Parts: sequence; C-alpha cells; structure tokens
Amino acid sequence: MTSKEYTDQGITALKEGDKSRAHDLLRQAVELDSKNAKAWFFLYRTQTSVEEQRISLQKVLEIMPNNKPAREALETLPPVDEDFNDFEYDEPIAPAG
Repeated sequence: MTSKEYTDQGITALKEGDKSRAHDLLRQAVELDSKNAKAWFFLYRTQTSVEEQRISLQKVLEIMPNNKPAREALETLPPVDEDFNDFEYDEPIAPAG
C-alpha cells in the first residue's frame, strides 16, 4: 500500500472511532513518506502523549509552515514543562483520633 492509502484508511478508522487502528495505519503512512503532512496531522489526533502530539504537529509545520489547523492545535497543547507523568505528591496525613 502507498502512504496515501494508509492515510485514507487511517482517517476512515479514526472517523469510525477506532483510534488504535487509525494510529497504526497513520504510523505506517509516515514511515513510508515522512513528508505526508496529512498523515502527521491525523496521527496527532490518535496520540495520547502530549510530547508525541507536539512532535507530529511540528512535523506538519515543517512541511507546511502556514498550516493553520496544525498551528492552532499546537497552541492548545499544555506547556512542555507540564508533564503529569512526573507528578509527585505527599500522602495526606490522617487526622489524629
């Protein structure tokens, strides 16, 4: 299959709500053609990691610097230093009683 075919099938899977299949298909699309901006954009929509989303959107903007949807999506992502996986907290102290 071509990168475009993987992209089209990935978008269809995403529309059908199958994010996992969409992710796999779109990943294959960008592996075949790293300049496939459409695949990178829809791949971003399948990713759960903010870091991965940021990378995908930056790839779109490298290929198409004036791509408004990618720029707007990038601006809505949390700041780089806001990584919830590294969140540390102390257990609350139970009241004496």
